[in-house]
Amino acid sequence: MERVDIEKIIAGVEARRIILNCLLDGRKTGSEIRWALADSFDRRIDGVSDTLLYFNLQHLENCEIISRTKEWKLKYSEIHPSKIQSIRRFFHKIVPITIIGGIDDDITVIRSLRSRLRVEKSMTPPEKYFFIGPETLRRKIAGLFPDVKLLYAKEEIYKNPAELRDFIKLEMLDPEIMNNEVIIDVSSGSRVCSLALLSLAYEYGLRCIYLDENEKLTWLIE
Repeated sequence: MERVDIEKIIAGVEARRIILNCLLDGRKTGSEIRWALADSFDRRIDGVSDTLLYFNLQHLENCEIISRTKEWKLKYSEIHPSKIQSIRRFFHKIVPITIIGGIDDDITVIRSLRSRLRVEKSMTPPEKYFFIGPETLRRKIAGLFPDVKLLYAKEEIYKNPAELRDFIKLEMLDPEIMNNEVIIDVSSGSRVCSLALLSLAYEYGLRCIYLDENEKLTWLIE
C-alpha cells in the first residue's frame, strides 16, 4: 500500500504543515492561504512574504502533493486526490466514509455489507455506498437503499482493467475522496473489477475490505 511520507515532505517547515492543513478543507486561493499563515504565525497579513508563500507552495507542487491552477486572475491550490487520504491520516482528520465496490446480479451482498458495517468496531458506519457494474445489469437491479448509488460501465470498458480503473477513478473516486474517506470493497463484482479497485486502493493509499459468504469481514489493506 503506497503511503506518502508527509513528514519528510514537510521537512520541519511549519509553513508547509499549515498550508496542507488549510488545503484539507478544499482548494484555496493564494490570498486565503496567506491569511491562514498569518493567523497561525500570529502576524499581520503583510507579515507573510511572497517568498514564504510561493516557495513553500512550489515545494509542495514539486513533491506532487498539490496542484495549482489559474482561473481568470486567481490562482488556486489544491491537494491531489490520490494524496489526500495520506494527508488526512497524517493530521488525524476524520471525515465521513464512502464505500466503493463492484457488484453483480446478486444484490444480497449489498444488504449484507451494509448490515455488517453498521456494527464494525474498527470504523464508523459509512455515509454512502457506490457500486460499479456492467451496463447489462442496469435493468436487473432495483429496490436498493437511499445511501446506495449504482454506476454502470459499458461492456468494453468493464472487461478492460485499465479502462475500468480510469472510469472508476474519474466517475466515482476522485469526486468522492475530496470530502470523504473512501474504503474499497472487493466482496463482489468481476475479477477485472476487483483488480481495478485494488489498483486504485494501492495508488491512493486506501483501506480495502472483503466480506465473505458467512459475513466475515477481512481487512485486505489497513
